[in-house]
Amino acid sequence: KKIELIYDARGTVSRLKVNDKLLDFKLDEFGRLAQVALPDNKGKLNIKYNNAGDVDSTEGVGGENVRTVIQESLSHASELVDPLGISLGV
Repeated sequence: KKIELIYDARGTVSRLKVNDKLLDFKLDEFGRLAQVALPDNKGKLNIKYNNAGDVDSTEGVGGENVRTVIQESLSHASELVDPLGISLGV
């Protein structure tokens, strides 16, 4: 499977595309991953941090769908590609 990284205007990875599956990322004010979402409201996983900056909890509507897509997509990855089409290896 080929994984494509899609960046926003600030140069931050905002989306991960694995074949036909997409995962959208949102960061918090500290630049940490705050949300992973599937398109079309099929699932959303919110990530909360404690004062030390460690993940404290994850929750969301359809969060199990997001976890499944992440696991299935990344466990069989064979190629990681940046927006310029350059293979970054796996």
